Parts: sequence; C-alpha cells; structure tokens
Amino acid sequence: LGRSDFYSLNNNIVEGLSYRLGYAKQAAGIDNQDDETRYSASLGYKQQIAKDLSAKLIAEHMNVNHLEGEAAHDRAYSTLALRMDYQQWNLGTSYTAINNDAEEEDENHDGHVFQISAGYSFDTGIGFDVGYQRSDEDNEVTDRIGALVSYSYEF
Repeated sequence: LGRSDFYSLNNNIVEGLSYRLGYAKQAAGIDNQDDETRYSASLGYKQQIAKDLSAKLIAEHMNVNHLEGEAAHDRAYSTLALRMDYQQWNLGTSYTAINNDAEEEDENHDGHVFQISAGYSFDTGIGFDVGYQRSDEDNEVTDRIGALVSYSYEF
C-alpha cells in the first residue's frame, strides 16, 4: 500500500512526500517451525533543488518474524537512502542496520550493509551504472563491485 504525488495549494513539502506499507506471510514449510511474517513501512521525500538537480531521501523499517520459519529467530532492517540526480547523472547511497534476535549464538549477530553507486543515462535510453557494496551479515563480511547496463523505452 503506498501513496505519492500529494497536492497542496500552499505547502510544497507535502507534494514531495511518499509512503509505503507492506505485509507478507509465508506459511510454514515441511521443515519449518512457524510461519514467516514481514511488516514494512517507508517514508520518502523528493525535492527539486534546482532546474537540473533533484534529491530523494527514503527511510524504511522492516520486521521479519520467524525468519525462514524458525520460531526463535526474528530480524529487523532499518535503512536510510539518498539519491541525487543532476541532468543525466545519478549518485546514490544507502545504509542498512540489521538487528538479529535469535536463540542460537551464531545467528544472533547484528550487521549492516553500505552501498554507493553512480551512473549516467544517455539520450538514446541506454544507461550505465557502477556500484560498490560492503556488507556484514550473518558473521560474514563481503565486498562487491558491480556494473549495470540498461535500456529504457517509453511508450
């Protein structure tokens, strides 16, 4: 459930707001102890700073109860993200804090994920982005770099 594009005659801040609410449930499988449920809420704000410069800030929180069907394993994700667009360039970054609540000691490790990316969209609809991600999840630290080539066509 979500909403954006609010309208106000005298408040430009309201016009840049958006929100999303989410819920998911996966029934317990054959080897699972319990159903997995997820709840999420996010709030976003987009601001046109100058003619060719805009920014979007998003904050999101998600709770996962009974991660992968384990009765004694819950997880929470809290994310803050920022994207800047200047003409055909984009720059984005996000940080996610992960809170594990599990009975087993090896699964009770809090973590985080940080990423940053930049890209350019050509007039032909082709885009090129590169990014870097560092994560510390489930007692494992990983570094990733990646590239994305995309094509966008409006009809």
